[in-house]
Amino acid sequence: MAFRDYIEERYSVAVVSGGRQLKLSGPCPFCGEDRPDMRLYVNPETGLGDCKHCGTAFGPVKFVMAAEGCSMRQARELIDGQGDGYVRERPEVGVAPSIPLPRVVPIADFPDAEAYLFARRIPSEAVKRFGLCYCTTNIEAQDHVYRTKGRIIIPIYGADGRLASWQGRDITGKSKLKYLFPPGFKGAEYLYNAQAIPKNPDYLVIVEGVFDAIGWWLAGVKNVVATFGKKISSQQVEMVRSINPKMVFIAWDADAIDKKFDFMEKYGHLWSIRMIDLADGKDADEMEKAALIAALSNAKSYEWADKIFSAL
Repeated sequence: MAFRDYIEERYSVAVVSGGRQLKLSGPCPFCGEDRPDMRLYVNPETGLGDCKHCGTAFGPVKFVMAAEGCSMRQARELIDGQGDGYVRERPEVGVAPSIPLPRVVPIADFPDAEAYLFARRIPSEAVKRFGLCYCTTNIEAQDHVYRTKGRIIIPIYGADGRLASWQGRDITGKSKLKYLFPPGFKGAEYLYNAQAIPKNPDYLVIVEGVFDAIGWWLAGVKNVVATFGKKISSQQVEMVRSINPKMVFIAWDADAIDKKFDFMEKYGHLWSIRMIDLADGKDADEMEKAALIAALSNAKSYEWADKIFSAL
């Protein structure tokens, strides 16, 4: 794949400076910073860019090496189109690639992990419901080390209910990447928590990330899925269609208001859609139940005037 395809799969990308720059919304692979006002820029023609937070300048290969924790050869294969789209050694012919699984321990056995989730207001009932665990070691697989040590491990299931992948959230503050996925993971192919949604529900709330989904679930809003970013793929749309909700609420983060309007324009013929805005740009797991329910009840339908004024 091309470098631009690579970053668009993993980041929310906005064109700025009259088309001369791409602004990436997501964690910097060098310093791990991903605050809402993060300034991570890439030139769309050369692939050269820099992070205004840590000051690191990069080219495509350096960026992919840092993001994937891979070798220079693997990074070049991935973005030059010579590889198979996975940052890993290719398996022998006839051998199906497998997902490296981290060795995990219960959250309750590791005080730092318990403290991290407590600080994020995630109780034991959610730990059990979403299968959260903790990893105390790195994975060594296919001659590569995956930095899973010191991460909350979040299982990701396919629509059939089978374990498909995982996400690791760093709690040490030392990793360049806050979130880690196994090699070859494509978020566009999954909807987090989709396997738990009943068919033909009255509603479905679509959020950005795993902890957003957990926050809504804790507020009693059980029919919630996450898209792993501020965008939705055609595959994810088909998953929502298979769920067949009567109403869809789009609740990506506050900095994605233009993408929410785009979603409502593009898919308004499929579902009755409402847009949820959370106060002060907070994430769902940072808010009280009453505030989330109020945001849900105040969700807005599509209005041209709202779209116009939001851009001013």
